[in-house]
Amino acid sequence: MRGRRLRYEDYIESDRWRRKRVQALKHYRGRCLICGELGADEVHHATYIHLGAERMHELATLHSECHDAVTRIRSLAAEGLKNLEPKKGGVSNYGEGPKDRALPRHDKGFDGLRALGEEMTAF
Repeated sequence: MRGRRLRYEDYIESDRWRRKRVQALKHYRGRCLICGELGADEVHHATYIHLGAERMHELATLHSECHDAVTRIRSLAAEGLKNLEPKKGGVSNYGEGPKDRALPRHDKGFDGLRALGEEMTAF
């Protein structure tokens, strides 16, 4: 599909994605990469950079509850980042306080998801 962008909605409904999803569930042996328990039934994109040609480390197997939590946190983080006031020179004021912790980067594949899981359980 050179020159034409793959639409997420079309891809998720495709046989190609279904095969990749099964491959990910087998690769991670059905383990949820957030809580560590067996029985993961969903596959989450840690990044969309290679949509349609995902690398295994860009996918995460999750329980539906963990997937919902990841999606909520990602949405809240994105919304919060949009509302930050830029400092002089264009640098953000996010994370300046001594108790502030930067949110884990969600585009770093499995390691980012592991950090996100640790953040979720810290509450």
